Amino acid sequence: MYRISHWFRPSVIIELGTGLGISTAYLAAGAPEARLLSIEADWQKSDYARKLMVSLGFANVEIVTGLFDDLIANAPECKNEKVLVFLDGNHRYDSTIRYLNHFLESASKELLMILDDIHWSGEMERAWKEIVKLNEVRVSLDLFFLGVLIFRKDLNKEHFPVGW
Repeated sequence: MYRISHWFRPSVIIELGTGLGISTAYLAAGAPEARLLSIEADWQKSDYARKLMVSLGFANVEIVTGLFDDLIANAPECKNEKVLVFLDGNHRYDSTIRYLNHFLESASKELLMILDDIHWSGEMERAWKEIVKLNEVRVSLDLFFLGVLIFRKDLNKEHFPVGW
């Protein structure tokens, strides 16, 4: 997470699924100039993650508690921004596709998405296989546990499957 956010240098990071804040910390450390919004449904986890961000000194991180579908519309404005999105919660086909479409519509400059648990279930396998075929996806990396998607029109379409 650190290396991806450090390499990409996003201005906005949106994380769906804070958990205890470990990935949040890596994303924030890699791109300290970025605004980072992390959404977590479980208030105990989000409370713990907030305290962790304070103890680590990450003033650029905002952790919000609630359901993704209720809060995603309040995510930072992504037009003309370099956006990194980490989907690490609600590992269902319909939700994954819905969140992907939301960010495709709302991010206009450069978008990089990381999907967690792409081989975790049949639903996630199906979502991943469909997503990598989209014309908007220029580069896809299957890292087995994670999938990385790069949406840049100036790149040739390439897919790097697991084991490449």
